[in-house]
Amino acid sequence: MKVFQPFRLDTVNHCLWCAEERVRLTPRAFDVLRYLVEHAERLVTQDEILEALWPETYVNPEVIKQYIRGIRKALGDDPEKPSYIETFPRRGYQFIAPVSDESAAASPSFSPKGIVGRKTALAELGSRVAQTLAEAKLLRQILAELQKLNANLAPKKSKVETP
Repeated sequence: MKVFQPFRLDTVNHCLWCAEERVRLTPRAFDVLRYLVEHAERLVTQDEILEALWPETYVNPEVIKQYIRGIRKALGDDPEKPSYIETFPRRGYQFIAPVSDESAAASPSFSPKGIVGRKTALAELGSRVAQTLAEAKLLRQILAELQKLNANLAPKKSKVETP
């Protein structure tokens, strides 16, 4: 659990909390926020975020700006006088609020991570499987198109009449 007052970022259950109220964020916006919080000590470029969250997938960098806007709205952060996310034009973003790790101070007698971690791992695995299936479908479509092109380019066999 990462804490930046008055928020708590539950990285195990993928939730953002403000006091006892859950703050709504899309899954990808949560991932962007988590990445920024986990790298709060430094500037993070758009390319780094894209590579970390969408490896081997083309994503328009403009998407990052949209997620940052959504995160700022959820946090009540003013881009002109930021308290959480500072923008460095043409360079990237930096999470500037002080962050502490609440899980380090948690009681060692009980850790729900083993229980919740399985659900998280299964959800991540399911997400990867879905992405792999989508990629496989796209590859099948490309292969079918290539086969059509190959069939059109192949020399036509003419029927030779025998006397």
